[in-house]
Amino acid sequence: MSAPGPALSVVRALVGAALQSPSAENNQPFVYTWDGETLAVIHQAHRARKSLDPRFHTSMLTLGCVLESLDIAADAHGLRPMFTLNHGLPEDGPWAEVTFERGTSGRAALAPWLPRRSTDRRPFGGGPASHPVFARVEAEASRHPPVAVRRASPQEPELLAFSARAEALFFHHEALYREALHWLRSSAREARSRRDGVPLEAALPGLPTAFGAALLKAPGAREVLARSPAPWVAGRLVTRQLRSSAALLLLTTRDRGDLALVPVGRALLGCWLRLTEAGFGVQPHSLASLFVYEEMLGALPSYFDHGLMQQGLGTLRRAFDLDPEELPVLLLRTGLSPSLPPGARTPRRTVDECLTLTAV
Repeated sequence: MSAPGPALSVVRALVGAALQSPSAENNQPFVYTWDGETLAVIHQAHRARKSLDPRFHTSMLTLGCVLESLDIAADAHGLRPMFTLNHGLPEDGPWAEVTFERGTSGRAALAPWLPRRSTDRRPFGGGPASHPVFARVEAEASRHPPVAVRRASPQEPELLAFSARAEALFFHHEALYREALHWLRSSAREARSRRDGVPLEAALPGLPTAFGAALLKAPGAREVLARSPAPWVAGRLVTRQLRSSAALLLLTTRDRGDLALVPVGRALLGCWLRLTEAGFGVQPHSLASLFVYEEMLGALPSYFDHGLMQQGLGTLRRAFDLDPEELPVLLLRTGLSPSLPPGARTPRRTVDECLTLTAV
C-alpha cells in the first residue's frame, strides 16, 4: 500500500493551478480524477480534435504545461510530484498519472505567476535584447533536454514576411477558419459564461466592430473575407505585433518521438512565467511555427499549403540559426507590457467542473 496522498484541499489547489495552463484557442482539453493517492490527467478529445492536428500535438504541448504547473504548485505545498506518462495516449482517457511525495524542487518562487500568466495580443513596448530575463529563459529550456530556446530580432524582414503570409492562411483554408471560429466567443461576457474559448475582441484586435462573431461564422463568410483586404490587414497586424517586441523566441526540439512535445510544453510554461515575472508580455504565433513542425513530420493534410510551410522551415532555420537536427516547434513574441486587466484574461473552467473524486 502506497503512502496516502495530500489532503483534498491541496489537490484542489493543484488542479486549480493546472487549469491555468495555456491551450490552443483556450480549449482546455484536460480533466482530472483523484483516488486519494493518484491524480490522473484525462484527455477529452472532443475539445481538441482538429483536422489540421490529427495527432493532438497542441494537447501534448498543453499536457507539458499542465505537468510544469503541477510541479511548481506542488513545490509551494512542500510536495514533489512524480509523473508517469501513458505512452499509448488514447484519444479519450488518461495521458498522465501523478503521485506525490514530501520534498521540494526549488520551483515555488514561480507559483505566484501561474494565475498572472496570459496571452497578450497587444503591441508591446519593445525592451532591451540584453535584458537578463533572456538568460533565465534559456536556463528554463535547458531543464528539459533536448528542448532549446533560440532568439531572433523582431525586425528580420524575411521572418516578418513569412509570418504575415502564415497569418493570412486563416482566411484561405476552410478547416483552419472553421475550427478556430468554433472557439470564438462573441464577447468577454459569453466567454466568462462558457468559461472557455477566446472573446472576439481579444482574438482579432483591431477588427471593425461591425464584424460580430455571428457574421464571421455565417455561410460563405470565409470566401468573402478571403477576397477582401482582410488577409492583408491580418498580415499587417501581425507585422506590427512582431516589430513591437523586444525579441522573438523559438522553442525547438531534437526529438521526433511520440511524446516529444510534452517537454517542449514544460519548457514553454517555465519560459512564459519567467517573462511574466520580468514584466514582459507573451504571445505564441503557432501559424508561423507549429504548422512547420507538422509539415516536417508529415502530419498536415494534402490540401494544406505545403510549399509555404517548407519555405517557412528555411526562414526559421536562417533567422534563428538552427542546427540541422533542430525542429522548430513554437514561435513566441515578447516585449515589455503592462499586465492585462482581469477582464481581458481568457476564463477557465472551475475545479468543481474538472475534478472527479473516485474510490481507491
